[in-house]
Amino acid sequence: MEYLIWFELCPLLKIDPETGLPKIEWDSSKDDPNAKNEIVRLAKLLGRLRCHVEIWSPGSREYKEFEHSLPSLEDPRRAATCLYNLTRGYALTRGRNYITMDDLHLAIKVALTTGSKERIAVFDFLVSRKGVATLSNIANALTMSKSNALKYMTELTAVGLTKLVDVIKSGNPTQQIRLLQNYSWLYSDAFLKLKGDYSPVDRSKYHLSEFGDEEDLADKTRLFWEMFG
Repeated sequence: MEYLIWFELCPLLKIDPETGLPKIEWDSSKDDPNAKNEIVRLAKLLGRLRCHVEIWSPGSREYKEFEHSLPSLEDPRRAATCLYNLTRGYALTRGRNYITMDDLHLAIKVALTTGSKERIAVFDFLVSRKGVATLSNIANALTMSKSNALKYMTELTAVGLTKLVDVIKSGNPTQQIRLLQNYSWLYSDAFLKLKGDYSPVDRSKYHLSEFGDEEDLADKTRLFWEMFG
């Protein structure tokens, strides 16, 4: 009731001559163009994060290989409209009839959480690593099997967000996932400032202090004996 009272006192309200209802006239000419561009980028990201794609293993080679179908990509225009309307709603609660960059945090939260929690967790971990992570990095940090880690790495590659490559680490062959350059803005200073402290998953559960890169073999050995010796 308190909110409705303040809403009715809003100086931007005008009475619609046809319906007699109080309305707020939106002034899109005052919309920050940078904020609208950011919404478009978020909508394109959202479409790929929630994109459905079939993943399967062609044989019984444990976690060594996965194949995928063609992804069912969504048209991002409807998502962009939804994110824009969400941003407009927040701007109205701030007493404005136009959007600014300060209104984007809800749109960012929606875009970064739209997808399976496992896919989102792997993607968030990849972004936290500045766009590069190996199979062991992901499996160890997220406490999942290498088979599942590779599955979600393959998913992210199938939907067009990353590239999966074979590399050699500490003399051993493994797989590495790299965020495509088109999405490097996700860990830019400008976007991190907009995002603030928000994370789509609980990063405190990442076992980064215990298991880092493959090169930390001596530390892993020491930790192993400390934990299980």
